[in-house]
Amino acid sequence: MKKEFVVVAFALSCSSFSSPALADTHWHRGEVTRIWQHGEQGQFSITLDPAVEACPDQRIEFSGDAYANADRRGQALSMVLSGLHGDKKIGVFVEQDGSGTRCLAQELDIQR
Repeated sequence: MKKEFVVVAFALSCSSFSSPALADTHWHRGEVTRIWQHGEQGQFSITLDPAVEACPDQRIEFSGDAYANADRRGQALSMVLSGLHGDKKIGVFVEQDGSGTRCLAQELDIQR
């Protein structure tokens, strides 16, 4: 009995030291519920259903390093609009920025 307790306690203590950046970096899949443009360079953000609770205001931004290029943002916007108007689910690989105040899209796919 004591041995099982030690193993369970060790497993629980290890999980409490996991990296928060890794915990908040993963794919989210859902239907687009909102798109809005912001910034002077055509940056935009979306929300999904189901909502991405790990993100402030459940908002995923297409800006930052992965979408610094205007052409890439335009391609992403086209895919997002296709998903919205075609009632399709999209998948977004999301990473929180260093401050934890923004969720930045890293990759995007659309699913039938």
